[in-house]
Amino acid sequence: MDKEAIFWPIQLEYTSKYIGIASFAIGTLFFTAYLTAPSAEVFRLGFIYVVGASLVNSVMIFLLLIGAIIFKPHQGRLFKTALAILLNIPIAIGYLWILFS
Repeated sequence: MDKEAIFWPIQLEYTSKYIGIASFAIGTLFFTAYLTAPSAEVFRLGFIYVVGASLVNSVMIFLLLIGAIIFKPHQGRLFKTALAILLNIPIAIGYLWILFS
């Protein structure tokens, strides 16, 4: 096994964590911006962001699951990272619940 194959799951894990945290932070900024100064433009940009972030996070979760299947020694860490990214879903639902209440 070459060195790139050994480091690939670790790079995937860290990249996924970074993307998950960034998605949460940027989504929270849009949510806070809309709550403090409601406007159609902020809502529209936030909605576009959520759609794009959902797509990117879905791809990362898919890659994590594939990586967990391929790289058995890293399986636990990759599954945990996928679950951490999935936590963004109930948070986004909670934000939507608040916005539409």
